[in-house]
Amino acid sequence: MSKILRPLLVLSLLIVALAPVGAQDLGRGLPARHVGPGPIHKVVILADEAEVLGALAALGAVQKVEDYGSFQVAFVTESPFGGRDGIIASGLRVRDEYDLMAFNGYRIDAAERTSSLGRLPLDLTYGDPVAPSLDPNALLYIIQFHAPVRDAWLTRLRDAGARIIQFVPSNGYV
Repeated sequence: MSKILRPLLVLSLLIVALAPVGAQDLGRGLPARHVGPGPIHKVVILADEAEVLGALAALGAVQKVEDYGSFQVAFVTESPFGGRDGIIASGLRVRDEYDLMAFNGYRIDAAERTSSLGRLPLDLTYGDPVAPSLDPNALLYIIQFHAPVRDAWLTRLRDAGARIIQFVPSNGYV
């Protein structure tokens, strides 16, 4: 299954149980806007802003584009902007919060996968949460996609034998 799903997965995390909601629960625990550590950032470009995508491409900043019709998500490297501060100052719609998920106050950032998963209490994980392959004995998998989810991606999951239980903000599924 992992060979089929590997291109789709940004993050796989094996969880058996989640901590109960408590005083440290942050609600959804996700900020409205977030700029990750880089060097690649997700930038939303509206359909009528083709010149923005063209300018980013001319800078050599575009790594990949997901086209949703009314908008696109461009995966943009920060180096032509002089780093993270430069891309923040550019005025682009950086949407790195697409990399975030929150569970009962525990925030997981796919851009900082190892450190995010390393902060989880061991009793909330099964196996090695940063292992490159999925443990077939785990009860649940949490899968996060790299951008807003497309129906075709969910179909590929189902076709690979996955049973989708629930959506998890941002762009994730149990």
